[in-house]
Amino acid sequence: MTRRIASRHSTGSGRSSTARGPLLAIVLALQALHAAAQPGPAPAATGDADPAVNATLRSAPGLLERAQRGSVAAASALASAYYTGRDRERDLDAAIRWWRKAAAGGDNDAAYNAGLLMRAPEQQQEALTLLHQAASSGRVLAAFVLGTRLVTAGQTGRGEPHLERAARAGYAPAQFNLAQLKREAGDPASARAWLEQAAPTFAAAAEALAALPAPEEQPMPTEPQEAKGGPTVHDLDWVLTRPGGQYTIQVSAGRDSGALAQLLERHAGDHHAAWFEHRPDSREPYSAIVGVFDDYAHAETALASLPPALKNNNPWIRRFQTLQRELRVNESAPAATVPAPAR
Repeated sequence: MTRRIASRHSTGSGRSSTARGPLLAIVLALQALHAAAQPGPAPAATGDADPAVNATLRSAPGLLERAQRGSVAAASALASAYYTGRDRERDLDAAIRWWRKAAAGGDNDAAYNAGLLMRAPEQQQEALTLLHQAASSGRVLAAFVLGTRLVTAGQTGRGEPHLERAARAGYAPAQFNLAQLKREAGDPASARAWLEQAAPTFAAAAEALAALPAPEEQPMPTEPQEAKGGPTVHDLDWVLTRPGGQYTIQVSAGRDSGALAQLLERHAGDHHAAWFEHRPDSREPYSAIVGVFDDYAHAETALASLPPALKNNNPWIRRFQTLQRELRVNESAPAATVPAPAR
C-alpha cells in the first residue's frame, strides 16, 4: 500500500483528501488558524473571550501603538486583523510578524499560527521552534503539524512522538498518519489499531482499513508472558536489547529520574520495567515503561489492569522497535534539531 499522508480533513461532510509522498499535512490546520483569528474564538492568551471585546480591540485607535509598546493582546489582535483583512488590507507577512511578537510574549496560540504560516525554507528552524512552543502547551493541532513536518522531513524519530500525542488526543488525521508510520515500521497490529480509531471520522482511514487483509487468528498462550517474582527495574541497555517485535507500555515521563524509578518499584508489580533518558532536549527527558508482551492484544489487557498510579499520565502501548529507533536517533542527531521553545 502506497504511503499516504493526511493533508486535509473536513469534519462536516466526512470527506477527505490525501497526498502521496513527503507532503506536509498543513491544509486542515489552516481552518483552525482562520477560526482563531475571528472575533469569537480569538487566541486564549489575549484574555478577551468576549467577541465584542475582541472586535473593539482590533478596530480601536492606537492598536498598532499598543502592540509596538509590547502588549501581547494587542500584537495578537493586530495579527488577526492583518490575517483576516478586517479594518485593514490583508497582509500575511504582517500577520506572521505580529504573531511572532505575541508568541515571544507567551501567547501559544500565536506561536501555532505563526509557525503554521512560516513556509519558506529559511524560516523552518524558527517555525519548528514556534510549533514546539505551542505543542508543549497542549495544542493538539500544533503537535500534529509539528510531527508531520518532522516526519516528512525525514526526522521520524523526532516527529512520531508529537504525532502520537495528537493521536492519543483523538485527532483522526494524526491517527491516520501514525498508522502509516506503524505499517512502514513493520507493526501491522498497531497500524490497524490506529486506523480503527480514525476510521469513523476520517474517510481516508476507513479506506485504508478496508484495504487491509483480515488479521490472522493467534492462539492465546496458556501461560503468562511476564516473568514473575516481583518488579525488575531495568536501564537503557535493557531497552535497546529487547526484541523489536515485542510490546511495552509507556506509563510516564518526567525530569526526575529518581521519582520514575520509585514509581516503578512501588507499582510495576510482577512486570519487567525500565526508566531511561529518552528525549534529552525535552522538558521531560526521562521515560518509564512497564511490561514485555509478545503481541498487542496482551499489552492492551495489561494496560487496562494497570494500578491507578500508573494510569495518571495516560499510558499507551509502544513497540520496542519504535522506542529503540527513537533512542538511537537521539544518540546520533544533534540536540538542536528541534530547538527548545522560545521563552
